[in-house]
This record gives sequence, C-alpha cells and structure tokens, in this order.
Amino acid sequence: GEFFVGVQWRWNWFDCIITFISVVELLLRQRSAVNFTYLRVFRVTRLLRSFRVVRFLQLAPIVRSLRLMLLGITSSAVPFFWASFILLILIYLFSVILVHAVADYIGSSGVDDTLADEIQVYFGSMPMTLLTLFMSISGGVDWWDVGVLLTQISTWYLLSFLLFVLVAVFAVMNIITGIFVKEALDMAGKDQDLQLQLEREENRYLLMKLLTLFHKIDRYSTGCITLDQFEEYLKIDSVRILFQEIG
Repeated sequence: GEFFVGVQWRWNWFDCIITFISVVELLLRQRSAVNFTYLRVFRVTRLLRSFRVVRFLQLAPIVRSLRLMLLGITSSAVPFFWASFILLILIYLFSVILVHAVADYIGSSGVDDTLADEIQVYFGSMPMTLLTLFMSISGGVDWWDVGVLLTQISTWYLLSFLLFVLVAVFAVMNIITGIFVKEALDMAGKDQDLQLQLEREENRYLLMKLLTLFHKIDRYSTGCITLDQFEEYLKIDSVRILFQEIG
C-alpha cells in the first residue's frame, strides 16, 4: 500500500509505467507479424529513466538548484494553465477588434493599395492575428512593425494595440511571473528533503565558524579554553552575533 500512496508515490508510479512499457515492447517483439516501426516511440520513454537519477541525488548540494527548479515547474503547472487561459482570452479580445478594423480597411481599399498587402501579412486571418499579437509580446516580432501599419488605418487602432501591449507585458506577464515565483518558494518550503539539506548546510557552516573561533581563543593550542578566555572573547561584537545566530 505504501508503495503507491507513500511519500515517493510519484516516483514509484513512474517506475511502474516505464517497466510496463518495456514489458509490452518485449512481448510485441516476439510476434513476427507485428510492425516494429512504431515501437521506436516506446524506446524514447527509456530516456525518461535518466530523470530517475534525480531521486538519488536529491540530497547532493550540487543539484539543489536543479531540484528547486523542478519543484517550481511541477508546482506551477496548474497556475500556468490558468495564466495561459487568461492571456489567450486577452489576445482573442484584441484580435477581434483588429480583425474587424483590417477587414473594413481592405474592403474599402483599391486594387493597387500596397498597404493592404502588408497588413494582410500580420492580420490576414483570425489565427494569424492571434499569432501576431502573441509574437508582439513574446519577442517574435517587433511591436512597432505592427503598430506602424495600424497607424495607417487609424490612430485609435494603434492606441488599442498599445493598450494590449501595456496590459499584457506590464500587468499579465508580471502577475504570472509573481505567481510562479510564489509557487516555487512555497513548494521549496514544504519540501522536507530540501529543508533538511539547507539545515545541514547551515549547521555545517556554524560548526566551522565555532571551530575557527575556539582555535583562535586557544592561543597556545592546549586543546581547551578557560572561562576567563571565553568571557574575554564574548566582549567582541562578532562573537556575540555568532552565538546569537546559534541561539
């Protein structure tokens, strides 16, 4: 029961799935009538076993940052979904406005209007308009290249596009970043292995400082210090701060 619902249930289920896929592959290989080309997809799943090593290295200081990033990614999956949904709604609303504006302009433009051809590159259809707005806030295209075309249609549509960029970049994106950081920090605070590792490192650091201090107090290397020597060093501010850190 603990194997599937215990502390490491995620890794245990992961091992079961990988093992099951390997067994299925072996069974299908024994049947000559089966087309083996699609089994290459199963082979790709074997690469996922390399991530299993993270479990054995989770207490190593060198992978602490990696573990923290993985925890942040896994804990931010649900907030990322809702953030993407909100961003998609925002992009869709402004896309509807711009598509209608471009459609009206193209409908009233002449055959030899070169501006209409340039506008159709970015706003030729609803999917392309969605992609254009997304690229405008993600670095896929410079927002001024899009804005200068809207200026030729109407200044109001340029202002609408600028409003979209302001809301998406300075409001939505910053809120999404803040949510991800908060989720990562909360997950790191709840992770017992990571907290245990941090506590061990802190204790090791304080122990080294104490050893350095005691060696400094023991001027003659006798292996022991007197009460008078200890009280003398307690008058130093840095020593008092050290013992306050220890508690």
